[in-house]
Amino acid sequence: MPTFKDYFQLHFIVLIWGFTAILGLYIHVSSLALVFYRTLIASVLLVFVLWATGKSFHVKRQELLKILGTGVLIALHWIFFFGSAKVSNASVCLAGMTTATLWTSLLEPMWMRRKMSRFEIALGLVIILGLYIIFRFEFNHVLGLGMAVMSAFLGTLFSLANADLIKKHDHWVITFYEMIGAWITATLFLGFYMLYQPSYAFPVVPTWQDWFCLFLLGGICTVYAYSIGVKLMKKFTPFAINLTVNLEPVYGIVLAFFLFGKSEKMETGFYVGTAIILLAVFSYPLLKNYFAHMKRKRILRAIEERKSKKEKNIMVAAMVLILLFLGQCTNSSEAYLKKGRELLQSQKFEEAKEYFNKAIAQNAQNAEAFNARGVAFFNLNDAENALLDYNQAIKLNDKLYKAYHNRAMLHTAKSKFDEALQDYGKAIALKPDTSSLYSSRGSLYFRMESIDKALEDFDKAIKLNPKDKEAIFTRGSIKFKQEKYKEAIFDYKRYLQLDDKLPYAYYALGVAQILAGEKDKDAGCQNLAQAQKMNEKRAEDAIKKYCKN
Repeated sequence: MPTFKDYFQLHFIVLIWGFTAILGLYIHVSSLALVFYRTLIASVLLVFVLWATGKSFHVKRQELLKILGTGVLIALHWIFFFGSAKVSNASVCLAGMTTATLWTSLLEPMWMRRKMSRFEIALGLVIILGLYIIFRFEFNHVLGLGMAVMSAFLGTLFSLANADLIKKHDHWVITFYEMIGAWITATLFLGFYMLYQPSYAFPVVPTWQDWFCLFLLGGICTVYAYSIGVKLMKKFTPFAINLTVNLEPVYGIVLAFFLFGKSEKMETGFYVGTAIILLAVFSYPLLKNYFAHMKRKRILRAIEERKSKKEKNIMVAAMVLILLFLGQCTNSSEAYLKKGRELLQSQKFEEAKEYFNKAIAQNAQNAEAFNARGVAFFNLNDAENALLDYNQAIKLNDKLYKAYHNRAMLHTAKSKFDEALQDYGKAIALKPDTSSLYSSRGSLYFRMESIDKALEDFDKAIKLNPKDKEAIFTRGSIKFKQEKYKEAIFDYKRYLQLDDKLPYAYYALGVAQILAGEKDKDAGCQNLAQAQKMNEKRAEDAIKKYCKN
């Protein structure tokens, strides 16, 4: 039976394997060339390991052919693995590898001539459920997913083969000859592709950075981690190992997120799916012990056998159904919400409202959906329903600052300034680093003729977001009214650097320049001419007044 040390060692090498897809992205050569160098480096290093430990290289011919044949599977497994990472990203590649659990639950019983375990198949299906939820949103990575699933299938085959080989041979010897078989396979494929593919489309020469990563890949991730993984097959079944390997995506995705940032960032569904995969992985030891206990009870109490079996099946089925229901409901709601927001951006408010209705029907606790529907109602001039939705969003999630912001704008539109100021205060308390909150409240203060407070909010908004056009222009207008023309000119120019499509901005800048002093008159008249050219009606009168002298 595995010890705590064995479990710790297994998780440690899975962590190392989680880093392999990331290393693959740092290496610029093609996936086929990468496998060629990895297996070559590993083979050379293993010669020294076997020599240093005094291991014999001798293996009977028939057994040698089996080990070399397993090496062929390993080469194909890695070619698809690194190919998946390169055509998609590390997160997609690692998530696709989780299908190894289902493959093992189906293939291991046939390989070892034992009865299929329904709970192992159920856990495999839960893994597939997590994968379905992930790629329901990340469907633009279909090729990468397909390659990762094929890699998982090939990985399952060589895991089963190794489970037999480890009973007869030393794990270092197995790894050495498997790396030789994998290297020969990669060499043959590489030679074929180099005949028909141009070098710029199929890079094979590593850079200095590539060599460093390749030695990490061949040494730590292969010679050490792979050999120890083979050794642990003496203690664990292939299913138990492949189920634990499902943590490889989690370790890899966390590492990839910190290393690659936005290129690895996924939709909400990706992380929901990953959580389901984690639940399946960590529930396996508990379920396995539970079913083992039930089996012992059946031996001692034959009368209780049927009842125990029924309870077991109900428990597994219930777990799968609950996960399916929760995953489906949550993601359906999020999918409708996402589509509604897209329609909202396109100003298709009536259609957006219908999608928000569907999101709420799927999940009545979705505060974001209520808030978004409130925005749709507001733009459809239905202030009453908009207010009801904003109130419900805040009731479900009193930390949702956007709902307070939207309700404040609704109160402003209805001239309920005190209520609006209260909501702005709550929103700012929740999200004090959001420039739009200060800009909106500044506009309200400006409307209330609280000029000092308005300027204070606009200054804060611009400090947080130097590209806040609304705050910049309105502050310039206040400075103009205060006859602080130089400051107004500064803000108007700053606005036009961000958006040169507003005719009134040229008009306001031109008048401010003229009023600022004689030396700015020519520039002011030029800006008034530009405003007139853009059909600003007030520009013509201003030109007659200031520029005809």
